[in-house]
Amino acid sequence: MKLLTKRRTSRAGHTILEVTISAAILAMIFGTVAFVAKSGSDLFTTSVARNDLESRARRALSQIQTELLSSDHSSLDAIAQSPVWSSQLVFDQVTAVSSTHGTPVWTSSMIEFRYEQGEPDDGVDNDGDGLVDEGVVVFVKDWNGADEQTIVLCRDVAEMQEGEDVDGADNNDNQLTDEAGLSFDLIDGSLVVRLTLQRIDAQGRLVTRSFESSVWLRN
Repeated sequence: MKLLTKRRTSRAGHTILEVTISAAILAMIFGTVAFVAKSGSDLFTTSVARNDLESRARRALSQIQTELLSSDHSSLDAIAQSPVWSSQLVFDQVTAVSSTHGTPVWTSSMIEFRYEQGEPDDGVDNDGDGLVDEGVVVFVKDWNGADEQTIVLCRDVAEMQEGEDVDGADNNDNQLTDEAGLSFDLIDGSLVVRLTLQRIDAQGRLVTRSFESSVWLRN
């Protein structure tokens, strides 16, 4: 007599539970990859915006330092002493040499914050660039003179220094109160220049960067 044995057939396919678990795992993997990719893209976008602000601020501060180093430092005696600050700086520079006496000809120059054209001081984004009440840093040669010339050193200057509000308090803990996006103050014979820039990055986020530089004025 032959014993008949039933051969077990291998199971075909997967159960619904297995398919569901696999799909969930794949979704988690793809979600993680997408998140990492987006995070990397966001970081790159923000980095580009920050580098742009840093480059422009350093150029502006370098130009300000150059102009001040060639100035008559005694003309800066009226600068506010910290914790008082000013968003305007007036100083004298040699612009020519007298052909008659060979003596230097001095004229006044000015560096100040001005609200950008089309952006009045009203708390509204009037020009639609995502910034509110932003301004520019201007350098005025021969200020109030016959040959007055205005040069824009930097754009996208914040109305206020980073972290500062108009509330009569030192919100950013730099010993100044309610200081503007461009401010000058004297500390022990050193002129401190503070500059805050802002811009909107490619993702529509506000990026803010603050910078500080000093010029020693005592001869």
